[in-house]
Amino acid sequence: MPRGRLPGARARAKLLGERFYTPDTPCCYGHTALRRTSSGACLECARAIDKRRSKRRHQERYGANPERERQRSAAYRLKNPEKIKAYDKEHYAKNAEREKADWKRYRELNRERTLETQRLWKINNPEKWRVAWTNAKSRRRGAEGKFSQQDVIDLMTSQKGQCVYCKEDIKAKYHIDHIMPISRGGTNYRNNLQLLCPFCNISKNNRDPIEYAQSRGLLL
Repeated sequence: MPRGRLPGARARAKLLGERFYTPDTPCCYGHTALRRTSSGACLECARAIDKRRSKRRHQERYGANPERERQRSAAYRLKNPEKIKAYDKEHYAKNAEREKADWKRYRELNRERTLETQRLWKINNPEKWRVAWTNAKSRRRGAEGKFSQQDVIDLMTSQKGQCVYCKEDIKAKYHIDHIMPISRGGTNYRNNLQLLCPFCNISKNNRDPIEYAQSRGLLL
């Protein structure tokens, strides 16, 4: 080293016996991540290489025995539902636009299969479908908020399984009603929801809740 010239970051790390050092300049790929003192290798580049190798090994393993890999994947998902749910949620949040575009493209290429899958899901999950349909309809109409199936269960419990207006038993059949209609500025949050029998919900339509209650003789 020439006299008067300070040692570089890697040289200083070697003198101090450190395994990693922060580079003075980015690597050839523009990374400013830590580098190994022994080789000068960029850790970000190393992670990218490991990721590609892991993906290639997975593809080779899957290609050799796809059925076994599908069963192994299904077993893992069944054993670790919370971990998979958290990963899926995080992955979707990071890649929302790409996921939406991929799903839209898949629906267009597999329209019949998608419709059949939706039909079967609706038959097997009527309560979930009702919630999803109401949320989607409210979103299309520009309403703020959304609610869950648990919110409906809680409403059914607080209403003791009865229609808010006529007190008819609605455990077997009910409609999800927006107390203040969306067309009048109501939201799609839980605090603007109530469960009604089909007759009361249809007759209420998009009327103001106070106006409708007065027409039923429930308010003076």
